[in-house]
Amino acid sequence: MSFVSQFHPFLGVRVEEDPSAQILSGFRLVPTEDCRKALNNRAIVFRPRESGFQLFYETNPLAADPLLGPITSREQFSFALTSDRADLFELYEPDLTAATGPQLYLDNLTPSGNIQTKTTLTVSTVVATGDAVRIAPPVFESTVDVSGGSPPTQLTVKEKFPPNSVVLQAAIPPSAGGRSAVKVDLSDESPGLFTLETNAAGSPVTTVYVADELAGTGVLGVVDLFWESRQDTVAAGGIAYSIRLRKR
Repeated sequence: MSFVSQFHPFLGVRVEEDPSAQILSGFRLVPTEDCRKALNNRAIVFRPRESGFQLFYETNPLAADPLLGPITSREQFSFALTSDRADLFELYEPDLTAATGPQLYLDNLTPSGNIQTKTTLTVSTVVATGDAVRIAPPVFESTVDVSGGSPPTQLTVKEKFPPNSVVLQAAIPPSAGGRSAVKVDLSDESPGLFTLETNAAGSPVTTVYVADELAGTGVLGVVDLFWESRQDTVAAGGIAYSIRLRKR
């Protein structure tokens, strides 16, 4: 069989300013090591672009099935988001704190975990505190408020997206200081998004992105792109996703 390679736009991401949709300079998106392996297995080529990237899928038009490495079930492609802009959050929203989560998580899924049709990778139309997470290693401590008359006694960790499986439940030790540290061990889980919640009434739900490669590296955030069908099912020109930041 003869072999002729052709490359076609698949998925792309770029950081933009809202509402102008102009490229916002000073950002970089690079695949994680797991992502590089997944892209290679699917004959998908990564190319950096100004404040973003473009993925291309490969075909051989002389083959019975031209598509190389077709995707047949859901795959996750993860990219580290960094910025060299020291003034980023002086000029742009949102305010990221330890309470909201000091990093960002952006993906192309709906709240119910389906691949979305909209092309902004944020919960809203622009980056906001709803996109904030804490990036953590597979084993970390979660600090829980145990003050008050009915302190929580159990911490539950679930997958963020359906089936929302419980992956860990841990007892919360009592503490005289009002705060208790709980060891969370997710070393048997794949990198991804998890929610933490106690059994106290009205307990807030916190979100953690577990990734050993990214934890403690100073990244601004992580972008996950999910796809579950053949790459050649995208429209000509591929899908262009955007991350929009709004000026204060």
